[in-house]
Amino acid sequence: MGNLTAALPSLGYWRYTEYPCGMTADMTTIKVPKPLRDRISAIADERGRGTTLSQVLADLVRRYESDETRARQAAQQVHDEVKEDRELMERARARAAQHAAYLSERGR
Repeated sequence: MGNLTAALPSLGYWRYTEYPCGMTADMTTIKVPKPLRDRISAIADERGRGTTLSQVLADLVRRYESDETRARQAAQQVHDEVKEDRELMERARARAAQHAAYLSERGR
C-alpha cells in the first residue's frame, strides 16, 4: 500500500503519496464480480506468464470494436448493393436480422 502522509479529516479519508501495487497515475481500479474476474484471469493464464488482466481487457475491447466496425461496414455494403431492388432489399433485411441475432447471442 502507499504511504499515508496526511489525514484529511474534512473529507473523511486518508491521502496516499504512492499508488498501491505498481499502479501509476494513469491507472484506475474497476469493480467486477469475482466470477467474471476469475474468467478474465483464466484467459490471462491461458496466454502464458506475464499476461496481465489489463492486456486481456484491452484485447477484448479491441476485438469488440473490430467486430462492431466490420458489422457496420458489411451492413453498409449490403445496403449500397441492393437499395434499388426491393426484393433484394427484403432479403438483405432478413439477412441483417439474422446477423444481428447472431451477434447478440454471441455477446451473451
